[in-house]
Amino acid sequence: MWNESPDSLNGPRKTLRNWGILPYFEMKKYLTSIFILSLAFFTSCDTSVSVSHLVKIEFEPAEIPFNEFFNVLIELDTAHFKNVDLQQMNVEAIMPSHGHGMNVQPIVSPGEKPNSFKASGMLFHMRGDWEVQVFIKHADKLEKATLDVTI
Repeated sequence: MWNESPDSLNGPRKTLRNWGILPYFEMKKYLTSIFILSLAFFTSCDTSVSVSHLVKIEFEPAEIPFNEFFNVLIELDTAHFKNVDLQQMNVEAIMPSHGHGMNVQPIVSPGEKPNSFKASGMLFHMRGDWEVQVFIKHADKLEKATLDVTI
């Protein structure tokens, strides 16, 4: 139970291994393996596909106001997206460098043209870099279009 430590002048002491604690170099090996397996799992679980080139995003008014409501107009490419309805659409905006989004949830409604939508009630409450994200559930997958904006 007690192991003599060759460099100890104070007599016997319990080693870390006897206490059930792995030495740092062994723990590092196991944690690295767990990290690599986790990374492989989450990479394979990516549920969104970028379709920014198939989605037109405009703002109303054209110049986005700071800390005031505005709208986002979305037009989907009709050759790629067919019969998309409101239940398949979601619009958000995040500040990637801050790790948060807007304080409000926009309301998505049909637009004036076929395959177009309007997200009302968008509000950028902070100055800085924002990313507008449009999520479309289409053909059994989640597709995502993004647009970077600086306020």
